[in-house]
Amino acid sequence: MTIGVNFLGTLALTRLLVPLLVRAGRAAGGKGARVVNVASAAAAYGRLRPGGGLFTEGPHGFRGYAASKLAIVLFTLDLAEELADTGVTSWRRS
Repeated sequence: MTIGVNFLGTLALTRLLVPLLVRAGRAAGGKGARVVNVASAAAAYGRLRPGGGLFTEGPHGFRGYAASKLAIVLFTLDLAEELADTGVTSWRRS
């Protein structure tokens, strides 16, 4: 449940809003749109392993929380790279 609430919801909403954010960013000369995701120092303890069952079995408690925050950090970095020339900035706040 932690990965769903902390990461998948953020991912889904952001992906739905990207076209609107890009339009706003271009209309305001590159200073009009920003994505800010809230992470945590717990991300430093997160582990994401391919085939590790994160989305099906998933760790619970602090391990699940840390993994979800690490996923947000990685998503935010990827999003910043993806939107680099669109006028949209993407930030992670710990």
